[in-house]
Amino acid sequence: MAFFDLVTFRWGYTNANSTFTLSPTVLKAFPEPYAERGALIEAEERDSRLDTPIFVCQLSFPGMPMMLHLFEPRYRLMLRRCLATPNPCFGMIPPPRPSSDPGSPGNDYGTMLRIRNVQMFPDGRSIVETVGTCRFRIMERGMLDGYIVGRVERVDDFEEEVDEGGSETTVEDALAAPSAAASGSSLPLSRLISSTPRRTGNPQTPTNDELMAICRGFLDEIQAGTPWVVQHLHVNYVAQPTDPAQFSFWMALVSFSFVSFHIIG
Repeated sequence: MAFFDLVTFRWGYTNANSTFTLSPTVLKAFPEPYAERGALIEAEERDSRLDTPIFVCQLSFPGMPMMLHLFEPRYRLMLRRCLATPNPCFGMIPPPRPSSDPGSPGNDYGTMLRIRNVQMFPDGRSIVETVGTCRFRIMERGMLDGYIVGRVERVDDFEEEVDEGGSETTVEDALAAPSAAASGSSLPLSRLISSTPRRTGNPQTPTNDELMAICRGFLDEIQAGTPWVVQHLHVNYVAQPTDPAQFSFWMALVSFSFVSFHIIG
């Protein structure tokens, strides 16, 4: 009988719900540390859902190469973690504008970069060769070991939509149909300004070919005044794309470079 009592006592002791007993006591005796600990656990659980590392550096574009110099310890750690994954990539966003609200979290749109090559130096710095893959929007963000991590949503071009006459819808038609955009049925970015001849009803809307010709004329003028620009473009950028969407990204990257070198203001 005594042995049975001891066994029963040991079972009750090892299976007692200590949380049910201690939680009210801890909550009453230490309310502030309890709340702080709860908030910390909630933040850790939220940050664990944020699986995309974000590098705050500069503007980048899909399909365009980007060379990066990583030297801060937090981003060196981020790089090591990226390289340990089957598909090493990370997102990059430009820094907030100086005139923006100090309390603003920063830019919500950026470009995913796929790591193509990494050159590491003995002091821990790295030269990272990347290429843009797609655009994204940050839906939720947090911090992990000093750098931003986020839950992102891919931003793609609109799906193609052709009218009954076989000609593609123009910019004005796309902007005049917000309901279609809200429902997810809208136009591809590469088709907003059609490469087909312009419509007779919209004689002032330029075609893709005309817009690209304007850009090429601008580049010819820049290259005539500064011949070294030709070598800079050939060495640092991909060949001039023929696709209108890729050409727009390429032209934006080239123009950004011109501003950096004070070629244009």
